[in-house]
Amino acid sequence: MFANRAHEDVLLAGKNLGLLDVLVRRLADAEWVRRRKRSLASLFSARKSLTATLDDGKPLAVTGAGYCRVECLSGRAWVTAEDVSRDFALAPGQRLVLADGGRIVVNAVKGTARVRLRWA
Repeated sequence: MFANRAHEDVLLAGKNLGLLDVLVRRLADAEWVRRRKRSLASLFSARKSLTATLDDGKPLAVTGAGYCRVECLSGRAWVTAEDVSRDFALAPGQRLVLADGGRIVVNAVKGTARVRLRWA
């Protein structure tokens, strides 16, 4: 009877559905279940932002962030981006958008700085 279970499963696929099989198929087709799956997937997806407090002389380096926005929340930050011809100094409340996906180095200037990086 169990000698060729895989073959039996193939032959019986879609036939003689039990009550649980019917309920599972209906739930999988329900719109509210699909919406719930999408919302849960967004909760457990990779983070797309990072907030850090930097001390002077201890930089934060990010590689391959793609389209990236650097925002200075407090203190002063110095931003160096690969393949960009100049560096940027950010004061609290200022933002910088970098479209390249290269290496980004953020450092505090004279003290500590709190920065937020967001990327796509």
